[in-house]
Amino acid sequence: MKEQLGNLSYAKQYDILFSKPIDAKKPVPKPNRAANALEPGAKEVPFTANIWATEKSAAVPRPKNTTDNIYVGFMALMHVLCLAAPATFTWANLGLFAVTYFVTGCLGITLSYHRQLSHKSFVTPKWLEYAFAYCGALAVQGDPKEWVSTHR
Repeated sequence: MKEQLGNLSYAKQYDILFSKPIDAKKPVPKPNRAANALEPGAKEVPFTANIWATEKSAAVPRPKNTTDNIYVGFMALMHVLCLAAPATFTWANLGLFAVTYFVTGCLGITLSYHRQLSHKSFVTPKWLEYAFAYCGALAVQGDPKEWVSTHR
């Protein structure tokens, strides 16, 4: 199926991939540029070199699963807790926020998940790679394997 997806346009790949729950652990080949240009209603994206796109009117419906419900619940809880932020403001909490944002966002996601694991831009000792990946897991953006496979 992987080879078949590589010969399709982005719109066709999208329809196939999102017609069922996605297996985020399997990489998807890039769509065929020539097939993109031949799609009905395809328009060249301004200021690009031969990139064609079609409009999608609506997402392909798929049934919600347990993971979706957990994510929705977690996001709703975080937003409700944010309503308490003004009542609990202290400069120490602001400092704690800045430190945890740096550890999870900068070291965990940007440095570890994105640069080191996705693009393999640099190599560190395994213990440090695991420590950075742990910082990324604290950002609640998925486990390293899932994050890297969807990013690539």
